Amino acid sequence: MSEKTGIVVVDDDERLLCEMRNCLTEAGYEVFAVPVSTDAVAAIEAKLPALVVCDEAMPKMDGYEVLKLVRSIPETRAIPFLMLTLERPRPLWDRDDNKLSKPFSPAELAGAVRRILASAASW
Repeated sequence: MSEKTGIVVVDDDERLLCEMRNCLTEAGYEVFAVPVSTDAVAAIEAKLPALVVCDEAMPKMDGYEVLKLVRSIPETRAIPFLMLTLERPRPLWDRDDNKLSKPFSPAELAGAVRRILASAASW
């Protein structure tokens, strides 16, 4: 596990956001829940988390817009992203970022987070 264990989770579905926060907190991570996509970039800049978990489809700003903005900021550019999607995953910009298709189990979410953080720690 990397030194930085904070995770920003962005999802407009408050029930799912709460479930993800509980799952990841139980797995030992500090979780910052963001229910409004337009607040995501500011939260990511403020927290500088080890990982961002972000819903793909949200009102006002979708997950790909959040990712694009995060990638445009030098301080946040390298933060790994886990995109939650209802569709078959598609490539995210020019990086080999990660996707998790909904619905997913708590074990699948925790496993994806561990895998991404382990991979990021080896860079």
